[in-house]
Amino acid sequence: MSRPTFPISHILILLEVRILAREAYERTLQLLTEKKELTAQLAAKLLEKEVIQREDVIDVLGERPFKDDDPPPPDLSAQPATAL
Repeated sequence: MSRPTFPISHILILLEVRILAREAYERTLQLLTEKKELTAQLAAKLLEKEVIQREDVIDVLGERPFKDDDPPPPDLSAQPATAL
């Protein structure tokens, strides 16, 4: 049986979700802006081939900064939430 949640809990959860979504949007926009040229090159490759393989992505973006058997970089979403 789950515990009942109170209206204030709902508001806090909604605020936290909004913060997380905004931060993810801002990080994504910053990354796409910084990597605009690579994004354009990858889009051109997709227009040319319609379907691209891993090797095509590596040709455009380069090798990964970590090996496939290495763990991926830490998940940024695991950072503590910003105080309300």
